[in-house]
Amino acid sequence: MRSRVKEWIARYAPAEITGIIGTYIGFWLVMRATGSLPAAGFGAAIGENAGFYGLLFVREWWGNRDAGHTLRTLAMEFGLAELLDSLIVRPGATVLAVMMLGEGLGVFVGKVAADVVFYVLAISVYERLKAAREGGS
Repeated sequence: MRSRVKEWIARYAPAEITGIIGTYIGFWLVMRATGSLPAAGFGAAIGENAGFYGLLFVREWWGNRDAGHTLRTLAMEFGLAELLDSLIVRPGATVLAVMMLGEGLGVFVGKVAADVVFYVLAISVYERLKAAREGGS
């Protein structure tokens, strides 16, 4: 199990760093533009996605230089988790946490709470895809 956790950290941590930066940028840009907390919750989700998937896309594409393959691979790994995350979990967690804790800490706490749900789904799919690849080799 320890080796799997190290693998997950190596795979996801760099994208999380760019994702958290995107989360704050997206939240604050939309909040300042609209003054709407619910809209800013979606801004946080969009910013997170831009940072997170931007880095993952470049890293995966750099390894194979095939944009179509890279997009399919990312869609398979993250599709279901991302659908739930972007439309329901992340905006809701962000809004709730900001209401309870204020913008600075609330955006971060909402992100972390949403990440827990996201990674339960994403890592389970990642492990199944990895097992299928290894079993097919």
